[in-house]
Amino acid sequence: MPQARTTIIDLSRLGDAAALAQNVEATKAHIRSSRVAPGFDEILLPGEPERRSARERAEAGIPVDATTWRDVQEAAAKLGITEAEIDRAMGAN
Repeated sequence: MPQARTTIIDLSRLGDAAALAQNVEATKAHIRSSRVAPGFDEILLPGEPERRSARERAEAGIPVDATTWRDVQEAAAKLGITEAEIDRAMGAN
């Protein structure tokens, strides 16, 4: 089994933290100023789709398809959990 490896970088060795942060922001702005590729609406940086999805799921919940939801309900019923109890656990009225 391969061993896990870690790379640690001491950013203070690269210069002033404020200057580094400014350079990062400038690089992000430069990337965002690029032309958007055909078929896309915007340019996203690494991690942005994940943060956006997490925010949407926190606000609206996690989408569950009908088949999966039916499976959840059937499993709950086998454990004696009613639909009303599921609704209460989900915060429904």
